[in-house]
Amino acid sequence: MKHNGSMLDPSMGELKAHINNRYLLVNVTAQLAREISQKAEEEELTLDNKPVTIALHEIADGEVVLVKDTPKESNEEETKETSEDLERAESVAVPEEETDSAEQEQL
Repeated sequence: MKHNGSMLDPSMGELKAHINNRYLLVNVTAQLAREISQKAEEEELTLDNKPVTIALHEIADGEVVLVKDTPKESNEEETKETSEDLERAESVAVPEEETDSAEQEQL
């Protein structure tokens, strides 16, 4: 996707095409930006753009896939899952290349 470098790039429309919930979009962007920042620091890289800008562009380009986080299995006595509990399951951003692996790490 071509980016024009303006304050509205990527646009909210482009972002909402991939993550329709604004609250979730903010959380995913923040999580991804922290990961980008931490990786750059560990590898002693200089970033051309701010981590939030890079994260937003990755989301707009479709490089981030949301995966629904399912609750861990437990004793039936401890918890009984209802459809309402499952709807509240937290969504997690996973880079697209990680979704192809057989064992997927949940963030």
